[in-house]
Amino acid sequence: RALAWTGGIIGVLLVAVVLFLAFFDWNYLRGPISRYASAKTGREVAIDGNLRVKLLSWTPSATVEGLRIGHPAWAGPGRTADIERIAVQVKLLPLLKGDVILPLLEFDKPNLQLIADAQGRKTWDFSKGEKKQDDKPFKLPPIRRFIIDDGRIRFSDAKRGLTLNATINATERMGATNRGFVLAGDGGINKAPFLLNVVGGPLLNVDTDKPYPFDADIRAGATRITAKGKVPEPFDLGQLDVNLTVRGPDLEDLYSLTGIALPNTPPYRLSGRLVRD
Repeated sequence: RALAWTGGIIGVLLVAVVLFLAFFDWNYLRGPISRYASAKTGREVAIDGNLRVKLLSWTPSATVEGLRIGHPAWAGPGRTADIERIAVQVKLLPLLKGDVILPLLEFDKPNLQLIADAQGRKTWDFSKGEKKQDDKPFKLPPIRRFIIDDGRIRFSDAKRGLTLNATINATERMGATNRGFVLAGDGGINKAPFLLNVVGGPLLNVDTDKPYPFDADIRAGATRITAKGKVPEPFDLGQLDVNLTVRGPDLEDLYSLTGIALPNTPPYRLSGRLVRD
């Protein structure tokens, strides 16, 4: 009888937990989550829209609407990120083993303002100035469907005299440009204007064991850089392999793009392979 009572109580508790997870209004947690994130990052973080979470699934998911991330105090007023909607799914079984695999990561109208000042501080650095000994290039987990709709990026680097205003889109199918990923914009380097265009295939069912190819075209005055490259392990942004062609009136003009002092030359054309690991 005691075992029966115990089993009945456990069963009731399990049913209660399931019903709670199924019907709980996660919007009640928007405030606590925002306050916790603000305290951890040292800047204002807020969720203005709905927060929806689905845990009772082999692919738990969450949708966040109206996410705002403010600038750190040194950058003045404004927001580092203003995102209309984020949707994410994660595979449950690999997660239990410590492996993060995302069947879906989707951003609707992300608006990013990325600033690096003359002291090297960056608005996208959330470490609050703490330096890590094992600081490594940013690496995303494997993503099966990566979608960005109507994204906008404003970037400025005071040390390099670099500014960029760009749009970014990643669709599931080839668009009118015959590309699924497009980053395009214009800006200035030490007050000299330049154009940027980077295109790649759809970020759908990207195989992490196969390189992801992309093309890039940069024009700064009479200098033009064209590249056919690949990311050897997709979503590991610390690695690149690029076949590069650069041409222009004077090699010295590349200083503003590379930060490397080069000699004055007659008009030139330079081709080579650039690898970053």
